[in-house]
Amino acid sequence: MGKHDKFVSIDQTSKTRNNWRLATSELVERSEAMAKMISYAVAKEAFDKLLQQIPGGPNYAELRGALRLVEVNGPKKGKAAYAIHIPTKGRRVKQIDVSSTIITVIAKKGKRRAAPDVALLELHGPWTADTIPFWPLKSEATITQRKSTRRSVEHLAKDQKKKLPMLLRRFKDLGRKIKPYEPGNPGRIKRTAKAVPDLAMQALSLEFGGSGVKSKPVFRKVFGSIKGSIGSLTKRFAQIKDAMTDPDSKVYRNWPKKMDNISVGQAKSFAGFQKRLGF
Repeated sequence: MGKHDKFVSIDQTSKTRNNWRLATSELVERSEAMAKMISYAVAKEAFDKLLQQIPGGPNYAELRGALRLVEVNGPKKGKAAYAIHIPTKGRRVKQIDVSSTIITVIAKKGKRRAAPDVALLELHGPWTADTIPFWPLKSEATITQRKSTRRSVEHLAKDQKKKLPMLLRRFKDLGRKIKPYEPGNPGRIKRTAKAVPDLAMQALSLEFGGSGVKSKPVFRKVFGSIKGSIGSLTKRFAQIKDAMTDPDSKVYRNWPKKMDNISVGQAKSFAGFQKRLGF
């Protein structure tokens, strides 16, 4: 029997015993595997197209490099889900362009209330690199940094400098010692500190415009094209077709290969972005 015959003979003969096994003992396993294969193939095509469509050059190099195709843990048996994910891993701040960087502080609350001085820092943010009063510890806050236009950064810095004298007095009352402000010196930034690049904001700016960035609907274009091409997946992924038509193929047992994964909760956190995209 050829791999792409329209019908599979299940007569029990020595030549067709694999056909019989496909139609009986392997049918459920193959069906579940095929569902996983389809989910993966859709996500893989979207991931590859996104990497092609995101503009080239240094401005979006970090966004392209951060995107990951991951499996979602937790779906019910026989189901699978995949996601395109940006890990929020802090990176060491070695160099920072003061004139084009905006810093946001999000206090970590957990079971206890956030430290008062960190909460105050969050409340009066965002900050520029040369106006942020102090750099919280990793255990105290999540810190993001994102690129913006020089004009936006200058405007923010001007506003923050007006508030600084009042804020410095409040920080002093809370027991937080602040180094004296030195105009033009971004010395408040610890070069050994870590910050999370705000790539989600960069993706939103790319998709919808804003912060001096012209809209380029990369995600909507890619997801729209994928939605319209699901019916022809078997033409592009022979593994899916073989799972149900080739009795001799065992590829369904180990394709796709295992990959990094995220929790269902993490996947649900993407809902806001998906809704903005209209999906």
